[in-house]
Amino acid sequence: MEEPEAVMLEKLAKKGLKFKAIPTYIRNLETAIREDPYINLKTLNIRLNVLGWNEFELDYCTVQLIKASLESGSGHKYFLPNLSREKPQ
Repeated sequence: MEEPEAVMLEKLAKKGLKFKAIPTYIRNLETAIREDPYINLKTLNIRLNVLGWNEFELDYCTVQLIKASLESGSGHKYFLPNLSREKPQ
């Protein structure tokens, strides 16, 4: 079985998010969830749209993958500010 983080990254990429934008998107989503742990999906999408993330709508499955990744603590390795897929020179 694939790790939730890998599935989450794949889903976000398939939805059109560029890899470099994913950390910022996740931080915005995480902030919205921390401010209102009972936020529903519709309100969450509206909040993200207001922040400029209107390229796509977040679905329930992806939200759950993101939550699982963040709750496990392992998801944060993907969301460091200077994240890059390229090797440092």
